[in-house]
Amino acid sequence: MKRQVAALQQYFPVDKWPALPCPKCDSTLTALAGDIHFDRLSLRMQNWNALGLDPDEITGVFSGRLVCANTACLEVVAVLGDYGTNWDTGPTGRTDLYEVLKVRMLYPALPLFELPDDVPDAVVTELDRAAAVVWADPRSAITALRTGLERLMDAQGVPARNKVGRHLSLHQRLVDFRTGAAAGTTDAATRVEASDLLEAVKWVGNDGTHTGSTPITAADVLEIAEFIEIALKMLYAPNNAAALARAKRIIASKALVR
Repeated sequence: MKRQVAALQQYFPVDKWPALPCPKCDSTLTALAGDIHFDRLSLRMQNWNALGLDPDEITGVFSGRLVCANTACLEVVAVLGDYGTNWDTGPTGRTDLYEVLKVRMLYPALPLFELPDDVPDAVVTELDRAAAVVWADPRSAITALRTGLERLMDAQGVPARNKVGRHLSLHQRLVDFRTGAAAGTTDAATRVEASDLLEAVKWVGNDGTHTGSTPITAADVLEIAEFIEIALKMLYAPNNAAALARAKRIIASKALVR
């Protein structure tokens, strides 16, 4: 998981942007002076006192751009979100009113995952879709993660229909994957451990997609996304068999073996 993006779950001071990863080269995105604009024209921001608001009830929106610090890249990311104010006590003990921001959208979206190279493109597409909406619509992000499980079952050779052509639920496909009833590409022990993580994602995805009875936050999405990332690293780990075999030959001969 890209740990830097976790900072976007909360409001942060306008002059303390998190060190976010560039979606193109993974260097750090920076907010240059004058590139972030606050909506100071709204009636709520201009007339907060006349409206009977407290200073920490001033709200608005912001927009702007972030630029990659890597001069060989200079990727530009558009950003928008919420503007607000908050009381905070500084290092001197003085309490002051600070301007704060909360990101709701980034384009291009920032990556959430650190994935093995062999993860199928169809799975990556759904994970990228979740990353694109997580800050503005966490429930839609959970739905995209759930769809990613369907694409993963496709890639693992788990049928989407039974022998008479009836559509199988995602739950049944995960059961088939766990038990080895369907053709898979992974050993049994790894399959069972990965299935625990994937089934947890499915249950949260079901609630987010179908019932909506539980509020879903960006923090929830990041936690569930980490389950998927761990499972994918288990299922698509690099094959080190050749290197391990050669290491054993070197140990046996106590010398370099070609």
